[in-house]
Amino acid sequence: PSPAFCDLYYDLIVDRGLMSAAGGQFLTVFESVEEPRFAHRYTLLHTARRRLLQGIAGRHQEGLVDLYRRYAVAPEGRNPAVIKERQVKNLILQTLAPLDTPPVRALIREQFETAANATDRLAAFSAYMDSSAPDRDEVFDLFRVRSEGDLVSWETFLAAVAGIRAPDALSLIREAAASPSFRIEQSNDQRALFGRFARNRVLSLETAEGREYLGEVLSGLAVVNEYNTVGALEVFGALDQMGEDDQAPLVAVLLRIMRAADPQEQPSVYNTARRLLHGAPHAVAAYTRSFGPAPELADLPHPGPVGDTQNEQI
Repeated sequence: PSPAFCDLYYDLIVDRGLMSAAGGQFLTVFESVEEPRFAHRYTLLHTARRRLLQGIAGRHQEGLVDLYRRYAVAPEGRNPAVIKERQVKNLILQTLAPLDTPPVRALIREQFETAANATDRLAAFSAYMDSSAPDRDEVFDLFRVRSEGDLVSWETFLAAVAGIRAPDALSLIREAAASPSFRIEQSNDQRALFGRFARNRVLSLETAEGREYLGEVLSGLAVVNEYNTVGALEVFGALDQMGEDDQAPLVAVLLRIMRAADPQEQPSVYNTARRLLHGAPHAVAAYTRSFGPAPELADLPHPGPVGDTQNEQI
């Protein structure tokens, strides 16, 4: 990012009056864009956002740390003014986190250990899990143990784990799923871990390991809870707009889920997967070129030549 962009961001976040009025969400950098070419390039968007924050934090690290310290001593409470200050504090932490340096990691861990509310602890946990800290496993276990005794806390823990982007994210997700406290028959557990993982598109849709796990868990979930499975399948809604290298493997994941669902016993899952394939003729064509024909795809529409708006709309 340009120095002018970094300076503008910093000038806004240090404006106490503006932050008191608008709250921390005012400066949130989202992983989304309206430009169709990039709207479904999830890894690129994640990388771009991380680089923006690294640029801001690298240029204004000392000022941001000082500002964080000032917000960190703010009083606790649930009134709107306190909530906005908490938003800003966690926004600053989120901005600093991509630097991934020992001092920044120490700041994050300090917040995790001293947090007086669930919001601060969750923000710190998520930031720490996406870092390269050597003691991440220890923090993971601490948060898991703290969360197991309360259903709401446990659901929050599962959702946070499912959103991890670090290289070992999938092993941590598998570890959470293997915990004695995880109950596959519980809708909240399914939605928090598997549903949130599906929406972690950088991992679930754009890595080979993530796609394999997505097919595994949704194929199993299809026969346990149709509703949550169908909800997770929404991540395939823009299949034809995703990266070409990802389209064929993702069609394979949908076919795996579709084959695991009995049309009579799990009709919602089966028909949703089929509808998604029907709406992605380019991805289906890419699958056929890569893996050959599949009987489930025989009567689906194929993309027409450039300019064939009828097939494009399908």
